[in-house]
Amino acid sequence: MTVSIIAWAIGLAVYIIPSAVAFKRGVVNKWSVLVVNLALGWTLLGWVIALAMAVRTQREVAAN
Repeated sequence: MTVSIIAWAIGLAVYIIPSAVAFKRGVVNKWSVLVVNLALGWTLLGWVIALAMAVRTQREVAAN
């Protein structure tokens, strides 16, 4: 039982890595990364695309 819960927790943590990276970096299209991650992240290709979007996109510029 506890092994199953730990496995689910680890799986969920790995699943949301692209979204977490996008929000932590403050990228412009962070919501798009989240949508792609939630909709297609269960496929390896969708997860890789979401991660690529999160790390390759320019960060938001702070307005002064």
